[in-house]
Amino acid sequence: MNTGPCACFLCQSFNFFVFLSLLQRCFLLVFLHFGFRSVALGIFVTDNNFRRQQIVSDIWRTGL
Repeated sequence: MNTGPCACFLCQSFNFFVFLSLLQRCFLLVFLHFGFRSVALGIFVTDNNFRRQQIVSDIWRTGL
C-alpha cells in the first residue's frame, strides 16, 4: 500500500464518507423511529392551530 500524501488523503476522505454514510443511516433510523410520531403530531398540532386561527379571525371579523 502506498503511504504517500495522496493515498493518505484518499484513505481519510474514504473514511470520512463511510462515517458520513453511517451517520446518515443512523439519523435515518432515528428519524424513522421518531419521525412518524412527530410528523403525525405535527400535522395534528398545525391542523388544530390552523383551525384555532380561523376561529380567532372569524371572531375578530364579526367583532369588528
